[in-house]
Amino acid sequence: MSIYEKPVRLLLTDFVTNQNITAGQIISKDQVISWFKGDYPKIKLGTISAHLIKMSTNALSRIHFNLSLTGDDDLFYQIDGSHFRLY
Repeated sequence: MSIYEKPVRLLLTDFVTNQNITAGQIISKDQVISWFKGDYPKIKLGTISAHLIKMSTNALSRIHFNLSLTGDDDLFYQIDGSHFRLY
């Protein structure tokens, strides 16, 4: 159940739109956390981190998440533990 009107995976998509992130652009985990703290402060750090992994196509731990069959969760490419590129 979502705390806000949208689930976190959709809020991450909103983050990309709101911050004008373009394909291939690299973002930091800190940027994402900062945006969530400002706009959605009730969402926990662990939830944000887990969703970044879930939505990163090459993240090794991604196999542990229930992924969308339509590819809706393919948003980022994980560069390292703190940086992601828009897919």
